Amino acid sequence: MKRLIAFVASLLLLISCAQSIKYNKELRLEKEYSKFRVDLTKHPDYNFGAGDYLSIKIYDKGFTPLNSDYVVIGKVFLVFLPDTNQALVEETIQKAAAFIGGQGLIFIDEQSQESGPTGGQKTAMLIPFSHMMFYQESTSENKKTTITKKVANVIRWR
Repeated sequence: MKRLIAFVASLLLLISCAQSIKYNKELRLEKEYSKFRVDLTKHPDYNFGAGDYLSIKIYDKGFTPLNSDYVVIGKVFLVFLPDTNQALVEETIQKAAAFIGGQGLIFIDEQSQESGPTGGQKTAMLIPFSHMMFYQESTSENKKTTITKKVANVIRWR
């Protein structure tokens, strides 16, 4: 009987630890997703089915695809903080573009904006054109935070 009680107790402890690990992982992902925002605008004249986000190519500002025979089917607006996980941002914008049938992204605009000193406390920054608020915690007196905004065309080959 004592072995059964010990077995059940250890099993319950193992289950609670597994749930705690899963919860902590979800919290970390939620924190990463709170550092950026992706907004998608679809062109009203085009209607394509969703595609595979892994096949979407991303062209930085100043670069154009070799095959210039494409149509712009939407725009992606991106706002992020400097400590944002770039791989997560890239995956999110690829999923957004694939959702409307895009096959590529061409970045067309990039702007950076610095916020003032935070004074070692939590401060809220409202980001223009995105209805979102970042909470950045700072410990140094004159630390500035740079907010980057990017715009990309979602393209589809003809």
